[in-house]
Amino acid sequence: RTDIPRTPSLPPRGERNRAPRFLKGKTEFEASFAGTATHTFMQFCDFAALAKSGAEAELRRLRAEGFLTDAMAEAVRIPEIEKFRESELFARMQNASYMRREFRFNASLPAWEFTTDPALAKELRREGADIIVQGVVDCLFIDRDGRAVLVDYKTDRLTDKEIADPTLAAAKLISRHKTQLKYYRAVCAGMFEREIDECVIYSLP
Repeated sequence: RTDIPRTPSLPPRGERNRAPRFLKGKTEFEASFAGTATHTFMQFCDFAALAKSGAEAELRRLRAEGFLTDAMAEAVRIPEIEKFRESELFARMQNASYMRREFRFNASLPAWEFTTDPALAKELRREGADIIVQGVVDCLFIDRDGRAVLVDYKTDRLTDKEIADPTLAAAKLISRHKTQLKYYRAVCAGMFEREIDECVIYSLP
């Protein structure tokens, strides 16, 4: 949906728990595939059905209706979806007065915003140069207080230390994704002709 009303010698000690080199690529691929599958679940799931029946039931529906291949369905990280289902963010989304999910955009933005070189920025401003930006917004909703909220789901793997300390996780995710969300915020403000009051990175891990 898019619009929804609501016996060899041991290696050095520090390397004993590492995956063998020949398996490393496979492990990284599997992690990436699972992240993609989980994000696809988030794209197509029916939030009302998810709230009522849970992630497993909604996964079965998406698999049966062809939104997920068998391989993708097997890779979806159900515990992460259940955590989302129990989250404060999901509760806010359930009470939204308006919601739009997974919409693509092509937008023109000032080119000077894409450089950290002051001299180049000045020149681009003088020329009035623009850049065409393409992207997909995961979700934008209006909460019951009338605030416009932009949500971006992320499946980036986090270390055990980062998962245990939300401050570390937030620092990593914000540093990695803040520029993208800055542009998305500007695009959405233009599309909806209103200020975007809040940007949320929701880390599924």
